[in-house]
Amino acid sequence: MQTFPANNQYSAAMKFYMEAGIVSSEFFANAVPKSIYDDNVYRKMMKCCSYLQCHTQASTGFRICFPAQLCNLTHL
Repeated sequence: MQTFPANNQYSAAMKFYMEAGIVSSEFFANAVPKSIYDDNVYRKMMKCCSYLQCHTQASTGFRICFPAQLCNLTHL
């Protein structure tokens, strides 16, 4: 997978993260395999959301993926 966030292309990165999830889960009819969306990918997706000013999505994603941690997006 390309590293778009390193080049500040957060929208393009989200597009590819979503495409990977769509293809691997039959349009999200099934769960996305851990080999596609691991914890690192979820963190990158939340970081993209934050940089795209989609703070609600980033915060909600963090709470769902990492419920035992405090919701502090500065650690992404």
